[in-house]
Amino acid sequence: MQANATSKPSECLVSCGGQIVQPTITYCEKTPAGDQGWVSQLTHIISNHVIPQNHAGFTFDPRLNQCLALGPNTNPETYVVSIAGHELKSPGTPTELDLSRWILERLELLCREGNYIGGWPHHGGLCLDISVLIRGKAAAMTFGWANRQEAIYHPASGRSLKVSMPIDADGSSKRRSTMEK
Repeated sequence: MQANATSKPSECLVSCGGQIVQPTITYCEKTPAGDQGWVSQLTHIISNHVIPQNHAGFTFDPRLNQCLALGPNTNPETYVVSIAGHELKSPGTPTELDLSRWILERLELLCREGNYIGGWPHHGGLCLDISVLIRGKAAAMTFGWANRQEAIYHPASGRSLKVSMPIDADGSSKRRSTMEK
C-alpha cells in the first residue's frame, strides 16, 4: 500500500529549510530499542532544525534524518495518512522533553521503514503524528477511515482531503465496525 516518494537530495534540503544535519547515529534498526542517544539526537534535530524551518508542515524520515520532498512534483497517486493513536498536539512548539517522551513511546513504529513523522500547524500550535505514504486515493481513504482520521493529505495538490466512508466495488459503504474485525 505504500507509495514510492521520489525525492532528490536537493529537494530534501529545500523542504527541510536548506540544511542537512549529520547525526552521529543514523539508522535506527542498528540502534537498541530505547537508546537515549538516538532519541536525544532525533529530538534535537526535530526541535532545532525541522520544526523551525518548516512552518507549513513536513514529513520527516527518522531513519535517514531528512524530510521527504513532497510537493507539486510528487506522484499524483501518493497520499499521506496518519496512523491512529500517535498524535502529539501542542498549543505552541512542543518542548524537547515532550517531544523526547513522544518519540521514546513510539520508538518501535518510528524505526519501521515507511513510517514518518508528520507535522503541521494546528489551531495556533503544532500537531505531530506518525504517517505513511499510500498509493491511490481509494486505498488512502480506506486507511484513513480505518484509522479514524478526519483528513488525508495529497502532496501533489497541497490539499487536505476530508476522509469519507470507503465504498466497496459493488457500491456499498464500508462501516467502521466491519473494517475493525
